[in-house]
Amino acid sequence: PSPDSPPSPGLPPAQPVAQLNVINDASNTLQLPTSHAFSHKTDGATTPSASGPAACVNDESIISGYYDVSMTGYCSDYCHWVSGGGECGTGYWTCTLAGDHQAAPEGTYKQANFCDYESKECVFHRCQKGQDSPNEQTWLTAVSVIDGELAVNVGPEMFNRAFSKCGVVQYVFDGQPNVYYTRETKPPTFFDAYDVFTADWTENNNILGSDFNLFSNLHDLYSHRNAWKFCNYVEDDQPKVGFPRNCGPATYVRNKWFAMPDSPLVSLGHHLNSKNFGFKIHIGSSESSDLPCKMDSLPSVPPTLPVSSPPPAAQTAAATPAAAAPAGYQKVPGTYCKERNEIGIWASEEGVNTIEACKAKCDANPTCRSFEVMHNPGDSNGPVVYCAASTSCDESKSVGRNTDVNFDLYLKPAEAMNWLKAVSVDNNVETINVGEEMFNTAFAACGIVEYIFDGEPYAYYQRTSPLPGGFNAYELFTSKWTMLGNHLHKDFEIYTTEELLKEGKDKWKACNYVLPGMPQVGFPRDCGPVHHVHSHWFALPDSDVIRGYKHGVAVSPHYGFRVYMGDDLPCQLVKPEETSNDSVGYKYLHGTYCPERNEIGYWDSGVDTVEKCRAKCDESDECVSYEVMYIPGSLTNIRLCAASSTCTEQRAHAVGSDEKFGLWIKTSEPDTDSYYI
Repeated sequence: PSPDSPPSPGLPPAQPVAQLNVINDASNTLQLPTSHAFSHKTDGATTPSASGPAACVNDESIISGYYDVSMTGYCSDYCHWVSGGGECGTGYWTCTLAGDHQAAPEGTYKQANFCDYESKECVFHRCQKGQDSPNEQTWLTAVSVIDGELAVNVGPEMFNRAFSKCGVVQYVFDGQPNVYYTRETKPPTFFDAYDVFTADWTENNNILGSDFNLFSNLHDLYSHRNAWKFCNYVEDDQPKVGFPRNCGPATYVRNKWFAMPDSPLVSLGHHLNSKNFGFKIHIGSSESSDLPCKMDSLPSVPPTLPVSSPPPAAQTAAATPAAAAPAGYQKVPGTYCKERNEIGIWASEEGVNTIEACKAKCDANPTCRSFEVMHNPGDSNGPVVYCAASTSCDESKSVGRNTDVNFDLYLKPAEAMNWLKAVSVDNNVETINVGEEMFNTAFAACGIVEYIFDGEPYAYYQRTSPLPGGFNAYELFTSKWTMLGNHLHKDFEIYTTEELLKEGKDKWKACNYVLPGMPQVGFPRDCGPVHHVHSHWFALPDSDVIRGYKHGVAVSPHYGFRVYMGDDLPCQLVKPEETSNDSVGYKYLHGTYCPERNEIGYWDSGVDTVEKCRAKCDESDECVSYEVMYIPGSLTNIRLCAASSTCTEQRAHAVGSDEKFGLWIKTSEPDTDSYYI
């Protein structure tokens, strides 16, 4: 075959070069207009000119052949015109990159960027297969804004590929070179230079004097003298702008940062004095350039891992076959999470360098919904560069990249995340305990708890009223099944099965609670479908009641709780924001009364519940506390009520073992240390 023959399917390319996948999007495709773009040549003398057949553009013999589209230094990419089969002029221009035997779809490449003769101003020059690249330009015009219009934008893939060669970028402002950025350390594989320069000038892996230096002209850059001394970056709460924000030779320099024409910041007046600004990237080879590329020789430093939404990794050759998803997870290849509430993020240096190791991090946290990994470039089945586990990421929050980007997201199926396995005891050994904070947070989402007894679902608790201030669900279920803010048929219902809960049928009719002076046990004490049921209450293995009693959970080898976090069951828990909050709250002191008080009122009849006594205090602006004497065996019905304008916590007196009394003291916070009953 002739040097310009197209590649044969199934045959390896002439040179082992890396593949560059150009995004199939007109806004990101390399577009060089026939006017108003600064030149690819360093002298900036002329603008690029379109080239192609003069009469019939589907005559592919004019410029079809091999090019160095991938910027690898070799002519290994075959480009040609695909005829539309109709009249002259129908069809489109495309390229098949080295290592890929399928041509890029229509719209990926512009024919105007290709030409046959080296003397012409174009991006890519035709050459013989396998020879050194004839592209003699040493600067690639990557982004150019002319008179408020985006004249050139090669897109993130080509920008990042070019940046990875030399790490030198020229910023043009008002048509003239303004500053030169030169890399001093090798950036991590996920460093997105396109985003850093055009949209989000960040300090992550990008510190002046350490990761890079800035110079005002090529002479200073060659000699490495007069480096800029000041730089600042975009903070989280600030508008996103590109390079160089307010960096300057000695101090702060305003209003020279880059922004795309469609950025909201442009409407605020930015760049109104500049008619021509953008970026050129140094891509010259060591043989032809006065400024040698040194990226490969730069030292590597530990990366600053992305906190959210990691940028794309550098593009490489086709990856090895990807590994199957670990058991219990769904794999979404080429994807990461743009929004995630991180449980943790780990680098390979911390020992999390495999998919299984990352999975273990997720498995160790019952609230983990997903984990994501980034592989070394070109090896989606190889070592993991970093791992992130999240409580909030799902498919709706994930972002897909091109398939050759080395991110993979692993999601737990939705049904697996409906229930948080909160507490589990096996053979009197506590195997799972998420703790008070996580249990209460999960409970507040829906208020449904499944109790497992003897290894099987035994009862389902469904909250039906708002949670009072200070409500501690973890304590309620695991150690202190109380009636405070927790009345059957008023605050909650219990069902035997999940199906009955969904239908609201066959609610349990009997319930009792832990009272003062009794052993402290958890849910459901002796509550039952019709009558009291003994010896099915929960207690932690190290509790006093387990050591002192030979009944109860001691007969069950496996028991515990799961807290519902899904959307399928009827969540009747009214959220605090859906209710009107009291202007004040109360702090409860059990077994306490006030020996000295200035009474607003004293009632020994008619006010026979705690709720009625509280109402008496709420009626008076002078009331600072109220106290009650309970009827024996009850924590809701009372014998007497007293409201006071002077009784404070400092004046309160604890009566010790006599727990007939309860004192509520007004605070500026919601109810604490008690439940509004």
